[in-house]
Amino acid sequence: MAHPPLGLRWHDPARALSWLRALGLRLEANLAEERSRQNLWLPVAFAVGIGIYSALPAEPWSRLWLVLIAAGGLLPLVAPARTDGSVLGTLLLWGLAAVLIGIATGQLRSQLVAAPVLERRGAYQVEGEVALVDARLRGLRLLVEAPLIEGLAPEVTPTRVRFTVRETGIAPGDLVRARVMLMPPSPPAAPGDFDFARRAFFERLGAVGYALGPVETIERHAGERWLAGARHRIAEQIREAVPGPEGAVAVALMTGLRGGIPDEVWDDMQAAGIAHLLAISGLHLGLVAGTIFFAIRIAIALVPPLALRIPGKKVAALIALFAAFGYLLLTGATVPTRRAFIMTALALVAIMFDRSPA
Repeated sequence: MAHPPLGLRWHDPARALSWLRALGLRLEANLAEERSRQNLWLPVAFAVGIGIYSALPAEPWSRLWLVLIAAGGLLPLVAPARTDGSVLGTLLLWGLAAVLIGIATGQLRSQLVAAPVLERRGAYQVEGEVALVDARLRGLRLLVEAPLIEGLAPEVTPTRVRFTVRETGIAPGDLVRARVMLMPPSPPAAPGDFDFARRAFFERLGAVGYALGPVETIERHAGERWLAGARHRIAEQIREAVPGPEGAVAVALMTGLRGGIPDEVWDDMQAAGIAHLLAISGLHLGLVAGTIFFAIRIAIALVPPLALRIPGKKVAALIALFAAFGYLLLTGATVPTRRAFIMTALALVAIMFDRSPA
């Protein structure tokens, strides 16, 4: 960072303006040298816009995102005419456009996921279809979508509710009814703590709680939940083959369902600094895609007539891409998993187009 000369006094407008002009020229020259990498800052500006929206103390005008997207789209069009070819001016306009679009994206995302949240704690009769089953140490945790809740009008009924039960044998797609103690998602316990209510908002989760009595299964497999059902069946098979905490960890790695891991195992993994390995991300996607890629490539190479007629490397990359996508869906497609899949997919697509994935 350049500093004004020692003899400069900021109350001297001419000298201060001269120094600022020199600083601007130096900055513009540096940016011109980095022209090939300037586009890499656009995602940063976009993320800054999302951060600005998240930091707003109140929700802005509901149609502000339309205005911001229009402004962000027009700024790059007027950049050449308004900056007289200045690299610095052009970059500022492009950066401002990315920031505006980031703010608009944040607001639009919030509007798309907005759903009713339970206003007060209480005991309610809940009926609905089970979308997800996560085994706990004692019983199950059910995610029920589009529930019917006693005493609540449809316009204020949460889109999703989650509660724990002591029963077993409930599967995704079952239609259930239970008396449940429900409460709104809790805010942070202290400033800076994890904000469960914020996470629940973006998951459209409007209430959490626990069953006060037995759960009645009204109808088995009332809905087609093939993906959630596959996760549930795989998790059950793993628990049968590998009982205990080891099986719970294996279930978490294979399906992303981590509710069955005992607290002492969590504490030990956190103390050892390896708890992050339970979040399905680059390591897991890389192992799945890499294993499939090399297995298919070796299998093709072992059949000479086949190896001479098809591009084994590209075929292996294509099959590995589908396998990674299947693993992404099976594990719940969380944010770390989606990010890792994008990186893995870019590498595999590069192989298919004879480009280096590095």
